[in-house]
Amino acid sequence: GYIDKFKEVGYNNIFLGFWCANIDMYPKNVEKKRDISFCGGLNHDRRTYIEYLKDEGVNIENFHGLEHRDMLTKLSESRIGINFSKNYNGARPTLQMKGRMAEVPAANSLLLTEYAPGLEAHFEIDKEIITFKTADEMLKKINFLIKRPKIIEHISSNGHERFLREHESKIRLERTIEKIMEF
Repeated sequence: GYIDKFKEVGYNNIFLGFWCANIDMYPKNVEKKRDISFCGGLNHDRRTYIEYLKDEGVNIENFHGLEHRDMLTKLSESRIGINFSKNYNGARPTLQMKGRMAEVPAANSLLLTEYAPGLEAHFEIDKEIITFKTADEMLKKINFLIKRPKIIEHISSNGHERFLREHESKIRLERTIEKIMEF
């Protein structure tokens, strides 16, 4: 990846970071009012996924254009938060890690995310988060989960605990400073 490219040109003081979120920004003791939500801009791919889910009878709420605190509230009120991982800023779409991968578990909601390479280094798949690679796989997993609220609660709790342990902004900052001091 990119770290290797930097090292090839002589930069050795580089390390991979993962997204983080500040738990202090999230509302406390929030009632889970909705089953599934997506927060973010709607490119063609995301719109297609959401329309497919709605056509299949999935009750997904879509929020875009929200202020940051409002987005965190919507995520916190959701049992499942969906993340789409494609980045369309290059010549061709690529899969990458996005901020929702930290923000949804921080909200103590289950992260259902399009798989991005390397994600398993930050969360244990199927125990702390759920991933999908296709629209059909996403739909099957939603249909399975939505009928099993205890599984949703268990996985979201595991993901939230992992977030607090490793991905909360204060933890990430401390580890980044430690890495900088090593160089």
